[in-house]
Amino acid sequence: MMVGDDDTADRELIRRAKRGSKSAFGWLVRRYQERVYMLCWRLGGSHDIADDLTQEAFIKAYQAIDRFDERYPFWSWIAKIASNNAINYLQRRRFEVAGEEGEMVIDQQVATAADSNPHESLLQKQIDKRFDEALCRLPVDFRAVFVLRMHEDLSYDEIAKMLGITIGTVMSRLHRARKKLAEELKDLLEP
Repeated sequence: MMVGDDDTADRELIRRAKRGSKSAFGWLVRRYQERVYMLCWRLGGSHDIADDLTQEAFIKAYQAIDRFDERYPFWSWIAKIASNNAINYLQRRRFEVAGEEGEMVIDQQVATAADSNPHESLLQKQIDKRFDEALCRLPVDFRAVFVLRMHEDLSYDEIAKMLGITIGTVMSRLHRARKKLAEELKDLLEP
């Protein structure tokens, strides 16, 4: 992996935070809070839950900053903390969900038409809402893999390491998540 300017800046902030600089850690929070929030929102399905999970993830990161291995990107570390935190939270709440299989292709014509037509824009918002609701009904293990792959664009290997599972399990859960979403949203999918 190539080290870019962002990684270099992160490493300097991390070094300062390890030496006790709260302002350096504050810069890391500002830099990543929106991305962590969106990850938590997609996993938790609610803005209130995402706010709490985001705050908790950064608190845990701050408390463990001395153990952060600077050879790795800060994003991977904070995303692992946030996703594990969200999964644990959801499992504690015993999110009730059904699950099974499917492949999915949402009609892209609706999304493009939504840009220029108020009716289509409303339709797209309704589709987005249904998708978010269907995503929240996925079993937490399926949802975590789906969000990390589709929204965070992580590789199977990165997801496997982050969640402590095998690549085969990642692939299986992703396949099942897609199938379940396709089943729930079949009326929105192209024939």
